[in-house]
Amino acid sequence: MGWKAAQKVFKHWRVLRGDNVMIMGGKDKGLTGKVQEVLRSKNMVYIEGRNLVKKHIKKNGENPGGIVTMESPIHVSKLRHIDPVTNAACRVIFRYLEDGTKVRVTTGGTASGSVIPRPEILKQRRTLIPVKPGRNDTLKDDVLERTYDPSSGSGGLPSFMSS
Repeated sequence: MGWKAAQKVFKHWRVLRGDNVMIMGGKDKGLTGKVQEVLRSKNMVYIEGRNLVKKHIKKNGENPGGIVTMESPIHVSKLRHIDPVTNAACRVIFRYLEDGTKVRVTTGGTASGSVIPRPEILKQRRTLIPVKPGRNDTLKDDVLERTYDPSSGSGGLPSFMSS
C-alpha cells in the first residue's frame, strides 16, 4: 500500500467492535478472534489475543518496567467476517430488509447469505462522566444573564460613543 492509499479512511465500515473475524494475512493468518477496539482514523483494529508483540516499558513510579506482551493493531483489509451459519470466512455487504432496516449480509463462495447481527456490546450505551466547572469556566447563570436592553435608545452603542 502506498502512502496515498494509507491516508484514505474508509467511509463505510463493516467491522464493528464485538464482531468475530478471521485474520487473512500476517503472522496470525487463519486464526479467529473478537474485535476489541476499532481505530477508524487509521483503518486498524485490535483483536483479543492476536498479533501479540513485546514492548519494552521504562521503569517509573509504581510501574516496575520490563518487557510486556501486548496486542498490536491489524489493518482492516487483512480481516474477514466469520459467517454465523458455516463458521467460514466471508465478505460482507449491506442490504435493506422489507421494513427498511439496514443490515450486514454475508456473501461470497462459502457464505450462507445470512444476516450478521449487531454485536450486543454496542447496544449498551456508555455513560458520560459529569464535568465539574473549572476555575476559568463561565457559570451557566452568568451566560444566561440579560445584560443588553434594546429600549435604552442608544442603539446598542456605549454611552461615550453615542454623543
